[in-house]
Amino acid sequence: MRKKMKLASKILTATLGCTLALSTLAMAAPSHAAAPTVGEQKSAKLSDTNVQEIKDLLSRFQVPAGQQKELIKKVRHGTPWDVYDSNKVPVAVEHDQVIGDMNYTIKRYADGSVAAQGVERPVTVDPSAPNPMSIFNCSVTTGSGYAAYRNCQVDGVWGTVLLGAYGMDFTIINGALDTISDRGAGFQKCIFPTGCSTPTRVFYQAQEGPGAAHSRWQSDVTHGFTTWNVWVQLNVANNTYWQTNS
Repeated sequence: MRKKMKLASKILTATLGCTLALSTLAMAAPSHAAAPTVGEQKSAKLSDTNVQEIKDLLSRFQVPAGQQKELIKKVRHGTPWDVYDSNKVPVAVEHDQVIGDMNYTIKRYADGSVAAQGVERPVTVDPSAPNPMSIFNCSVTTGSGYAAYRNCQVDGVWGTVLLGAYGMDFTIINGALDTISDRGAGFQKCIFPTGCSTPTRVFYQAQEGPGAAHSRWQSDVTHGFTTWNVWVQLNVANNTYWQTNS
């Protein structure tokens, strides 16, 4: 098992502390779940732990306290958040938002709920340094015409749903095909009123061409009587890398 298991992902650790252990490019079109109807989530009680988890997650993405309160009230009343409604669109999109070790694109909805996709920022490592492979975070080692990335993470957030993959290795090579050498391991956390399945890797292409080298992880989410699929994907091609998600 990969050393330290990435602390079961940076986003879960940083967001909720000890409580949380988060094809081809043509398939990467954004999607929403069908909005659950009012009252679908009333059958289970919102616990104090659930409330704190929601607050921690929303605070991580700088959702104002007033909107946090209203979002929690929505959960108590069985009202879905805007982020789950396919008829709602973001009121703002923020790029290159650095939170901890991650770089996010954040979509904000009118009620304060958020969706986000993140890629871990690498630490540059001197290959001549003692034991460079012991570096804990995502790292990059560069040489003549190549850049090797190790132990990196991508993740996605949809309201109270967190999904991602950590421990991913990939290499960018000038004048040659880029590759993914380690597909990583998936993680997930769904806070009430959502639930989610253990993530699985559903698509993998180790080498660029045709299309990007990629590794996609997905999970099935439930919200009341509604079920849908979310996924995150690391792509490597054309001497760069990026993340796509559902």
